[in-house]
Amino acid sequence: MDQSKTQPPRLRTSAEAAERLNCSVSYLAKARMKGTGPKFVRLGRAIRYTDAALDEHEAAQTRTSTSQYQKVDGRPSLVKAAPSRSKKRTRSDEPDLLDRL
Repeated sequence: MDQSKTQPPRLRTSAEAAERLNCSVSYLAKARMKGTGPKFVRLGRAIRYTDAALDEHEAAQTRTSTSQYQKVDGRPSLVKAAPSRSKKRTRSDEPDLLDRL
């Protein structure tokens, strides 16, 4: 047997990956849909994770301060939108109640 060949990476199930990351299987499923979780391998209907992908995800989530926030596409922004104005039509000669505030 040739010793120069390396072993293929171990593929972990979602339950094993969730245990390793200390999260739920549901979190991993939601993170897959959003594209914010660890990289995964799809084999038919089965989802598997490599140790390297889990290590990479852990490293990407490591922070030194709570002020380090990285905006991820598809996630809601922390900035609140301005309150919407009423769609009700008013006469132009009547002042808008919101303008009085």
